[in-house]
Amino acid sequence: MKKLKLETRKCLQCRKIIQLKIRRDLWRKKFCSRRCSTRYQWKTGKCKSPWLDKKLSKRMRALMRKPKTLTEKLRKAQKERGLRRRKPWRWYVENGKKIKFHQSQDWRDKAKEIYKRDNYTCQECGKDANQLRKMGLKLHCHHKEGIKTGKKLFDNNNLITLCEECHSREHPELHFVKKR
Repeated sequence: MKKLKLETRKCLQCRKIIQLKIRRDLWRKKFCSRRCSTRYQWKTGKCKSPWLDKKLSKRMRALMRKPKTLTEKLRKAQKERGLRRRKPWRWYVENGKKIKFHQSQDWRDKAKEIYKRDNYTCQECGKDANQLRKMGLKLHCHHKEGIKTGKKLFDNNNLITLCEECHSREHPELHFVKKR
């Protein structure tokens, strides 16, 4: 077998040394990366910005997407319909995998423990799980000090059992319960 002879050349833009392994690269490879190639073309004037052409730039602006903004009218309509706002997820690493915090097995086990401790009743209004089930509501395990801080995630003194209605009063910005 033949040993490949490595050739070297300098990039025309950044002057970095490039090692060329293949023979055909000797005559066609002049830059270390595509980024250097485009920078060189901009600098030498071979490549021009499409924004400088008035007709083309007008067409491009029309095709560009406008950012989505919620008007007051839309917000009001969403409130009336009782739509939920998406919760920002907190990520948690369990067994080397990155998962949503509230879907982790550690959290589920801790929530069951807290429900048992509070005898499956809401600590705010006093309704138990059977009464809530008849109303179509569930129990939630609530952090007194939010999980945004990352502290006291599994501390028993920081956790309390609440029903969906009481929990939604604690977090008015997150719509847990649809309006009836």
